[in-house]
Amino acid sequence: MACFIDKRGYARKLKRLLQQIRNAKNDLYNVIKRTRSVAQTYDFFKDTIKVAGRIQELAPMFNRHKQLIESVDEESNRTIERLKDLTGRFRSLIDGKPVNTIQRWIAQFEWSRESKTVPSLFQDMEVLERSMRTIGTLMHIQFLSQIYRRDGSDAVLAQL
Repeated sequence: MACFIDKRGYARKLKRLLQQIRNAKNDLYNVIKRTRSVAQTYDFFKDTIKVAGRIQELAPMFNRHKQLIESVDEESNRTIERLKDLTGRFRSLIDGKPVNTIQRWIAQFEWSRESKTVPSLFQDMEVLERSMRTIGTLMHIQFLSQIYRRDGSDAVLAQL
């Protein structure tokens, strides 16, 4: 009887493990999709910062908040390195190239063990994206304020 109970327990564990393995590939695709979105936002942020940095009226703001902008840059680099490490370890799941079934299952199992890393990574990406958007919004407000002070335009005031 004890042997039957042990086998049933093992069967449940195996079933749960197989489900985790099946979900691993979908989870990894979600990480890649989210990563692309954040990467595009970061590229746009960098381009915007470059353009805004050339606007004479914004020079004082850039000088005052240089450290904040650099911290977003550093955080994005850290996040990118974590993503490169993660995707490098699970390349066989991403590429779609033929690999033997056992290697694929091992990679999917190892991915399922990364369950704490993925939410943390998503959270880091969310914070990074919000920081970039906040800086962009504040930069826009600063720019409009400068134009309003210079021109006194009601149209600019309405945008503020």
